[in-house]
Amino acid sequence: MGYFEPEVCDMRKLMKPFAMALLAVGIVGGAVAQSHPKANGTVAFDFFGGVANVSFNAHDMGMTGDKGWMDWMTVGGMYPHAFGGMVVNAEVNLLTKEAFFDVLVTYSNPYPFAVGGIIRVSVKDGGTPGRNGDMLGYQWLNVPPFGNGFIGPFPIKSGNLTVH
Repeated sequence: MGYFEPEVCDMRKLMKPFAMALLAVGIVGGAVAQSHPKANGTVAFDFFGGVANVSFNAHDMGMTGDKGWMDWMTVGGMYPHAFGGMVVNAEVNLLTKEAFFDVLVTYSNPYPFAVGGIIRVSVKDGGTPGRNGDMLGYQWLNVPPFGNGFIGPFPIKSGNLTVH
């Protein structure tokens, strides 16, 4: 009688441990799977005599393509404007509760030359409930009239941002 003859080897007995192992990996793998780190919020801060209102949601998807959006509207002051776009790159550090994300500007008023430009936004979650210690700053990367220097950080006056 050979090893693979029906009397010696019942395929159901061989498959049972394999099926159990696959089931265990699926259950354990599902239990430890986590969502990707992200930064999001709706905040307001003083901005050159006006008030900037910014909403954003930036997901650090690792090597699979970051995603999200941002809308910015400043009312009053020296630079009243509105712009926004899609997140094309995001880096989220859960240990320091800091994140930066690059936004491809898809609309801008009254500065149409900013469309197609990139703005890098940097946020800091103060770690307390609410806005205490929350900060936001930014830098235009390829819109020459705006320069390339970092502006901010601005302390958040209302709203909340989270890095999680």
